[in-house]
Amino acid sequence: HAGKLRYAAAGHPPSLLRHADGTVSTMESAGEMPLGLASERRREFRMPVPAGSVLVLYTDGLVERRDESIDAGIARLAEAVSRHLPGDDGWCDSVIAHALAGTKQSDDIVLLSYLTDAPAPPATPATPATPAAPATPAPPDA
Repeated sequence: HAGKLRYAAAGHPPSLLRHADGTVSTMESAGEMPLGLASERRREFRMPVPAGSVLVLYTDGLVERRDESIDAGIARLAEAVSRHLPGDDGWCDSVIAHALAGTKQSDDIVLLSYLTDAPAPPATPATPATPAAPATPAPPDA
């Protein structure tokens, strides 16, 4: 079932949404201050969540590197999320391994994923019943 997500950001890296077709969207949250630093009310964001999508939350340890921009790390994670088929055992482990490949990890890492209900299969039209062959009378007893 499709749904709607209502959320606020607290200085975390942007969450990702993997659609059923494998495309990945970065959720809006730019410019939000960490909890405790902002005195004003947080902005609220809303977005549709199509059936069969995966919501991905993660800590900065998965995407931040001293020698590259955080955007490069987020793009690497989005590629990993897109490449691996959700619902498989070990999906989070596979995504983390892909996102960390060739990098040196020096921070804590958390990855949380939520798989929404899969879309309902397309309706199959009912097959019309095949009419029975007309009955033929039995031959008379001889």
